[in-house]
Amino acid sequence: MNADGRQDDGGYGLLSSPGPGGIAVMRVWGDAARGVLERCVVLRGGRQWAELSAGAVLRATLVDTDGAPLDDMLVVVQADGSALDVRLCLHGNPVLVGQCAELLAAGGLRAADGAADLWPAGDVVEEEVLRTLPRMSTERGARWLLGQVRMLRAEIGRLASCGDVQTVRSACEELIGRRGLVERFARPMRVALTGAPNAGKSTLANALVDRPMSVVSDVPGTTRDWVATVAQTQGFPVEWVDTPGLVGGADGLAAAAESAARTVLAEMDAVVLVVEPTGSAGAWRADAGLHAELPVEPTCVVLSKADRLDSAGREEWRAVLAERLDRSAVVVSALKQTGLEELERVVLTAAGGGRSADLSQPAAISDALVKQLREIAGQSDYKCMREKLLALIGAATAEGLTWGCETGR
Repeated sequence: MNADGRQDDGGYGLLSSPGPGGIAVMRVWGDAARGVLERCVVLRGGRQWAELSAGAVLRATLVDTDGAPLDDMLVVVQADGSALDVRLCLHGNPVLVGQCAELLAAGGLRAADGAADLWPAGDVVEEEVLRTLPRMSTERGARWLLGQVRMLRAEIGRLASCGDVQTVRSACEELIGRRGLVERFARPMRVALTGAPNAGKSTLANALVDRPMSVVSDVPGTTRDWVATVAQTQGFPVEWVDTPGLVGGADGLAAAAESAARTVLAEMDAVVLVVEPTGSAGAWRADAGLHAELPVEPTCVVLSKADRLDSAGREEWRAVLAERLDRSAVVVSALKQTGLEELERVVLTAAGGGRSADLSQPAAISDALVKQLREIAGQSDYKCMREKLLALIGAATAEGLTWGCETGR
C-alpha cells in the first residue's frame, strides 16, 4: 500500500503521443492489473482475463463504473502470469484516453513514473530518448529521435576517451545548442496562407493537407474565419492556416474577419502570400499591392492557379513578383498538384524546419540531458568529466573505451 492507501503493485502509462491520434496505446502491468482490468475492460467472445497467455490479441470493450460501453479496443498481452503486462489500444481521442486512465487509477493502479516504468532503458541516454518519444508527432521524428541513442552514445563515448577539457566543453555546448531540434517534430510549425479574396488560398490549403479543410467557392469572401489543420509535411508537423481574404476598407463582418486574420498572421512561424494571376503581370506591377498592407513580411510568395498560364506567362509573372516583392515566387497549381513540394521545402527551410544537416548530428534531446551536460562542461578536471560522461552511457556501452591523451587533465 502507498501513502494514500492504494495498492502500488501495478501501474499504467501512455506509450503513444498524448495528443489526438488514430490510436492511443496504454500499457497496464503488475500484480494488481488483472483485477482492475476485469472491472473496466470486457473481453469479447466470453473470454476471461485469467485464461489469456502472452501473444494474445483480441477485441474488448472499455466500460465505465456502471458497465456502460466507452470504446471498442484491442488488447495485446505482452506477458501473462501473476504480473500481467498488456497493451490497451484505444481510439486516440484525448478525452477517451483520460477516461481510461481515470478508471485504471480508481482501481488502484499508479500512473507511470516516466520512461523507466514504461520502457526498458539501458542507460541515461536511452531513458531520455524513450521519455521524449511520445512527444514525436511524425514517423520521421520518431525515427530521428530513436537514432539519437546511437549518435549520442557515440559522441559521449568519444568525449570520454579524448582526454581534453576544452574539447569536452565545446562539444557539450554544441549538443546543448541542438536542443531545439526536438521541437521541430514535437510542436507543429504554424504557417498561414494570406492574400486577396479568391486568390486560391482555400484550394491550396486543401491540397497541402490532402483533405478538405476549407470550403472552396468562386465567390469572394467565402472564408470568413481562419481555419487550421495539422498535417505531416515532408516528415514535419505543420499547422496550415487558411485565412480570410484581405481587401482593405472592409466593413461589418468582412472587417471583423480581416481584423482576426491580421492578428493570426502576427502569431505565425511563416506566412505565405498567395497571388492570383488575374489580368496582366504588367498591370499587377503598377498596382499598389496587398503585400504593402500585410502586418508581417511574407516568408514566401506563391503564384497560384498556374494551370491557367502558359510557360511564357508563368515566367513573366514570376519575374514581376520577384521585382515587386524582392523574392522569387513558387509557381503552384493546387488543382493539378504541381509546385506543392517546392512550396513545402521553401516554407520549412525559411522557418528553420527543413535543414537536414542539423538532423544528422547528435543533440541534447531533453532538459535533463541539457542540465547534465552543462554540469559536465563546468568541470575543470577531465577525470571528473569522464566519470560523469560514462554515467550517461552506462557500463556496457563504456566498456572498451580507452583513455585518450593526457592534455587538459
